[in-house]
Amino acid sequence: MLAVLWGALVYLAWPWIEQALPFSWTEKEFKMPGGTRSYYLYQPVKIPENARLPLYIFLMGFDLIEQPSYDTRTNYLKMAKFAEKHRAFIAFPRGMPGAFPENSGVRAWYPDYFNENRRFIASLTVFLQQKLPIDSKKIVLMGFSNGGYFAGIEMLTNPATPYCGFWLDGGAYPYAFTAEVSRKPVFLSYGENDEFNRPYLEKFRSFVLDNGWEEGRNLKTFLHKKGHAFNDQSIDAGMEFFAAFFAAQE
Repeated sequence: MLAVLWGALVYLAWPWIEQALPFSWTEKEFKMPGGTRSYYLYQPVKIPENARLPLYIFLMGFDLIEQPSYDTRTNYLKMAKFAEKHRAFIAFPRGMPGAFPENSGVRAWYPDYFNENRRFIASLTVFLQQKLPIDSKKIVLMGFSNGGYFAGIEMLTNPATPYCGFWLDGGAYPYAFTAEVSRKPVFLSYGENDEFNRPYLEKFRSFVLDNGWEEGRNLKTFLHKKGHAFNDQSIDAGMEFFAAFFAAQE
């Protein structure tokens, strides 16, 4: 009975226990003119000879300033699992401390330091293309929550964006629009019980449908049953969507 009780306590306390442990992945430094940034990288275990793989750049939402939070680690590990299954590289850049002024104690992507974050991610993308066998026509910028809002702004305002597709999960809103942007494929995912973010995502969806995107062609909407959470089913659906879209372009 005592062993069962201890097991239950460890299970309930595990997020706090794991947060106290060092993250097993190696955080890589990346030099920028304004200072040193950092990122994590997942590479598939077996890369076929002469293959060039897709690259997904995953922007987590709010995160701890020091090592990644329990939720962030969980999402990184989820993405790594699906990257292995679908044979893709996943880069995990870390956001800028203080980028969300209402909560200065977290890393984030916007509204402050937007241009600094944009330059960091673009520079990292170029660097990874030089280092790894990446297919330059299959680079996807994906963001969750605050990262999704950032990626949505990039998608709607930057005609010279280096990304070939956008994956917005749990965060997006049409803050601004530049009509000259290419109508790149977008995978839009959110939870039906995400009370705060769902209305913003639905406004984003209506806006892109009115401005050249078409459901079933270059837009895929995936509504899952949970709230503000990065969902396993949406990860699988997103990777399948981009794999099919890029294959159709070849």
